[in-house]
Amino acid sequence: MWSKYRLVPRAAETALHSLDADSYTPASLETEVTRRRGLGQVKRAWIWVGLIGGVACLFWIGSRANCLEVVVLSLVLCLLIALMLPAVQSAREAARRMQASNNLRQLGLAMHNYLDVSGRVVGLPVEPEHASKGLATGRVRQWFPETLLWRPEVITNDQGIATLDIPLADSITTWRCTATAVSLEGQLGGQEFPLRVFQPFFVDLDLPIALTRNDEVSVPVVVYNYLSEQQTVELTLRDAAWFDRIDDAEPKPLAIELGPGETRSLRIPIKATRVGTHQLQVTAVGSGIADAIKRDIEVVPDGRAVVHTSSGTLGQPASISLRIPDNVIEGSVRVTAKVYPNTFSQLVEGLDAIFKMPHGCFEQTSSSTYPNVLALDYLKRNQLSSPAVEAKALQYINLGYQRLVSFEAEGGGFDWFGKPPVHTTLTAYGLMEFEDMAQVYDVDPKLIARTRAWLLAQRLSDGSWPAQGRMLHYDPTRGRDDARLITTAYIASAAFANGNDEPAAKRTLNYRLRHRAETIKEPYTLALIAKAIAEIDRENAALSRYLDRLDSLKQTDTRGGRVWWSNQQGSRTVFYGSGRAGDIEATVMATLALLRTGNHPRTVRGAMQWLVAQMDSNGTWHSTQATVLALKALVEGTGTVGAEPRNREIVFSLDGRELRQLTIPADQSDVMQQLDFSQDVETGEHRLAIGDKTRTGCRFQLTLRYHLPEAAVEEESDPISIDVVYDRRVLRVEEHVNARATIVNNTQRDLPMVMVDLPIPGGFVADTEALDKLLRSGAIEKYEPTARQIISICEDLSPLSRSCCIIA
Repeated sequence: MWSKYRLVPRAAETALHSLDADSYTPASLETEVTRRRGLGQVKRAWIWVGLIGGVACLFWIGSRANCLEVVVLSLVLCLLIALMLPAVQSAREAARRMQASNNLRQLGLAMHNYLDVSGRVVGLPVEPEHASKGLATGRVRQWFPETLLWRPEVITNDQGIATLDIPLADSITTWRCTATAVSLEGQLGGQEFPLRVFQPFFVDLDLPIALTRNDEVSVPVVVYNYLSEQQTVELTLRDAAWFDRIDDAEPKPLAIELGPGETRSLRIPIKATRVGTHQLQVTAVGSGIADAIKRDIEVVPDGRAVVHTSSGTLGQPASISLRIPDNVIEGSVRVTAKVYPNTFSQLVEGLDAIFKMPHGCFEQTSSSTYPNVLALDYLKRNQLSSPAVEAKALQYINLGYQRLVSFEAEGGGFDWFGKPPVHTTLTAYGLMEFEDMAQVYDVDPKLIARTRAWLLAQRLSDGSWPAQGRMLHYDPTRGRDDARLITTAYIASAAFANGNDEPAAKRTLNYRLRHRAETIKEPYTLALIAKAIAEIDRENAALSRYLDRLDSLKQTDTRGGRVWWSNQQGSRTVFYGSGRAGDIEATVMATLALLRTGNHPRTVRGAMQWLVAQMDSNGTWHSTQATVLALKALVEGTGTVGAEPRNREIVFSLDGRELRQLTIPADQSDVMQQLDFSQDVETGEHRLAIGDKTRTGCRFQLTLRYHLPEAAVEEESDPISIDVVYDRRVLRVEEHVNARATIVNNTQRDLPMVMVDLPIPGGFVADTEALDKLLRSGAIEKYEPTARQIISICEDLSPLSRSCCIIA
């Protein structure tokens, strides 16, 4: 369907409306007007010359004409007539086109009238099941966009009129049309008007966002009858290979009776059997009228997801082994490759990825804001311009800043959820972010000064800060002095960054120097101390001993030259990091300490390569804190842009056969490139090779994702298990179902800051009364409901089970 509208803006009579208005200066416009006025005067002058010359010729012919002169004059007249013939012919062709257009318009009206009367389109074949009624289903409606048209720039003609052809979608709805305009003089105007799309008889499908393979659902089909006659409607669900009908062995039309102006629905039960994006088509045939609709629906795999990720730098060609089991769920295999031309492209993806993470407490809100600060800092440091990234980053920084200041407690300091007691280490993290944010955003300097003063007021007489025990989630086996040393090192890095308050820092520096480097066995602790000493006094003679000791604790990969630091078994970082996330935090802290002093550059290069390789399939580093720190190290370790940008040539080969060659233009070096090889692989063993012909040192990430049946997955002892049980499986609309989610800590120690993601089934909404009770009782610290999930946070989960109840 197409609809043509004339948009006629109102303007002053003296206003000039021209296509040139957007590209010419006012002086050029004035010149153009003068030129047109002059051409008009010349045209009128030639007309007068022609008239006078013609009259003179007539007098001359009458008095002196001879035979030769008459012949010459006749030839001139014939030539003039010949010159006029094309114009006459063009006028005739325009008239014929107008007549043909009118005929087509009348034909279209006739076809619409035929459709209204017979319920079928002229020339459209009749569906076999409707042949007895002589009906066709008409055009199948299948285009349902959210936005019908977006034209940011429409220029009128000289009369102030612009004509747009708008392709109407298949939605039966009323579109809201909004038009805004600006005149040459800078006058603004706007108008909003409805565009109603309607037909008196139609069918619609109410599908969920997605289905899981082997789901059994009853698809709601709604029929609308706005006709004045009663309709006996036959509904037919077109068969497709991706689902099975579960009501009858032989599909047959479903009948429904509709009175005038009545709307009714029924449900068709199906079972999803294939993974992928599919289409569901339903046809409704009434008494002399019909309609058909086709909508897309995604079927996601069931079973257990298996994800393998490989990342690195293309200094040398990379070869990755891919193994796809024979019992993989059909359609679930996804092989994607991402290429990062430079650090900024990786940073931008980190921005998008971390926005998807929940941000309930202060640390999570801070961690979702920090990457934007790093992005703007990178642009500023390298004198680059990226308006889209800058606008997006500033928007999120503004939102994050407003949320962060709301967590400040009365009297100073910050807390996880904005309630006492205040946490010194968390406050130090906030101070670091506010100081970095102040480089690219307008941060209240009083907030920074107030936060630093509060931190210094919490310091003990010996220059240290007391540890807050379990509130900081240190491992219980650590000595008390060790915990105080870590707390002091972390807070001092923030309070005395860049030499701030140097006289007050001496006591803290002396406290840390009492702990000799050779007595510290944990890399994370040693890295924090070395970084703090570098912040206070980079020229201190003892600093080199801590850095050398830190370098001696590194672990290396002799083949790839990668370097990293691992924490002791069972230990955690200040922000709960353990396992791989804890190792990433330790490696980042060590890398930052070495970067600040310029020591051991080879170790720094190896650590940067290791950090790149640890990025997960979501573009993050396994936790919010590890992601922020990794991005910060990558930005600081990259330095300036340096060499002139140039094209990049990346080649992908599978089992020795070249699959694809990716060319990245120099002007797109800040954009991450992604390729999909899912259709190129089958079950079995494969080897994918990636090479950089231009040797620009691009970074890459390859992700293999597939699903296996639950029975084929070996049972693993997960540290946390969750079980959701519904109190009933069949209920009516508007009835409630109780869902009890039981979260079990399978370890022998407390788990801090557990975030539980509870899904909301399709078609349900959450009744949060039960969650409010858990919040008031202290069982959970916070929860955030969304359309498809509820995210709740437990500050501590003991080895005993913890359960909560949701009413949907």
